[in-house]
Order: sequence, then structure tokens, then C-alpha cells
Amino acid sequence: MKKRIQQPVMIFAVCFCIIVFSTSAQEHNRQSRLDALFTLLAQSTSEHQAKQIEQLIWSWWFISDNEQVNTIMQQLLAAREKQDYESAFKLADKIVELEPDNAEGWNQRATVRFLLGNYDDSLEDIVETLKREPRHFGALSGRAYILLKQNKNREAIETINAALKIHPFLGLRHSIPNIQNSLPL
Repeated sequence: MKKRIQQPVMIFAVCFCIIVFSTSAQEHNRQSRLDALFTLLAQSTSEHQAKQIEQLIWSWWFISDNEQVNTIMQQLLAAREKQDYESAFKLADKIVELEPDNAEGWNQRATVRFLLGNYDDSLEDIVETLKREPRHFGALSGRAYILLKQNKNREAIETINAALKIHPFLGLRHSIPNIQNSLPL
């Protein structure tokens, strides 16, 4: 007996294939793919499905049309993995210099600044990230974490809620009840 594939799963699979196997490298097509992925992410019905879409979005964010930027990004990620944050910062700074419209360059610099404990500068880079990619759930998550560290819980909740509109299965969703319980009445 054949099992029927549920309609949302089938739609997801078809859209996934169209996005992944499309081959044009033009910025318009890149943006169209991201738009399609964000639509799928907002409509995802399970954490597993959302995680798969999230990974595809991150892969698009990490790739530039500039091979030099791609090389630097890989070096930056390797430096971060080794916890060599000073080197990672210099590499992120270079990406921002080479490609100032690259949202992920700004986000990586924000992340490294966060890891170095430089929260105010990290928040400035998050603003730049969100100017270039307002749907950047990673930047929104980073902003929420910083706001929590600064005891700005109401702003953190607002940021988390904004991120959840983009990515309904974002891990931060579990922290909202704890934050709300800590707010003064």
C-alpha cells in the first residue's frame, strides 16, 4: 500500500528542488532564492524542516560572488573555530572593507565583537547587518542576547518576537517565558 505524501511536505520538496538546482549566479536570482527560502521558513511546520531551510539560508549568506571574499570568509570561520578572535576580527573587517554591502560580513564582525565582549560595537554592526538583510535571524538573535546581558529584557523580547516572525522555530523562542518571568510587574 502506497503512503500519500502530505501536501505541505510535497510543496516544500518541490520548492527546495527549484531553489537548490537553479544555476544562475546573478544577484537578482540570489535574492529570489533567498526570498523563496524565507517564505518556506516562515511557513515551516516542524523544527526539522525549519532547520533544513535555515542551513540553506546560511549557505547563501556565506557565499559571495567575490572569490577573495569567499576565501577570507572561510579563513574567518576557521579562526573563530580556533577561538582566534583577533584574527577573525581582522578578517571580518577586511570583508566589510571589500564588500560593504555584504550583510554576512557585518554579521560576522558583530559576532566576533560579541565574543570579545565588545557589546556596543557588536550592536552597531548588527544594525548594519539588518540594514542590508532585515530578515537576518542570526543578527536578531545576537541582538537579543546582548540586550539580555544588558538587562534590557523588554527590548530582548521584542527582538526575539521579531526574529520568530521570520524563523518560527528559532531556538531563542524557549527563553521568552524565563525572560517574561523576570520582568517587574
